[in-house]
Amino acid sequence: MGSLTINLLGTSFKINAYQDEQYLQQIMSYYTEVVESLKKNFPGQPPLQTAILAGIMISDELYSQKYSAESGLVESHDQTELMSQVENITTKMIESINKVL
Repeated sequence: MGSLTINLLGTSFKINAYQDEQYLQQIMSYYTEVVESLKKNFPGQPPLQTAILAGIMISDELYSQKYSAESGLVESHDQTELMSQVENITTKMIESINKVL
């Protein structure tokens, strides 16, 4: 069992999980990487919006991998192309959210 202290987007808290601390830290590092990419590409967005979009982006990656595995498809995208697609989708989502706000 591991624990992880999260300090991100203006909030701080500690979580405990069944996974070891190294695994938790790897997950946090990846999430932080996605958040920082969003902050760089869309400066000035509220922290909650950034956190939600990061979660959606990561969920999209997971779902794409799951769908590919279940359907027997092999992803032909390299990492750069995949990130470009994710950024395009994210940009459209931010524009939609900003219109509502």
